Amino acid sequence: AKIFGFGFMDTTLYFQWGVSKEEREEIEKLILERTEAKKNKDFNTADAIREQLNSKKITLLDTPNGTIWEKINA
Repeated sequence: AKIFGFGFMDTTLYFQWGVSKEEREEIEKLILERTEAKKNKDFNTADAIREQLNSKKITLLDTPNGTIWEKINA
């Protein structure tokens, strides 16, 4: 999707703006661990990872195509 007023910037990239490459890699690693935990019905671990990311102002959105994350700037 594109954001009105921002030309052709992808919305996913927009909501991940200001996150370093290292942070992005760590977030993606944690999301993979969370996905694996959910697959194994280890919901305590999955919830703990979500909370860990929330504490870093990262919110997750689970979709049929995978998990999308956004940086909360509030």
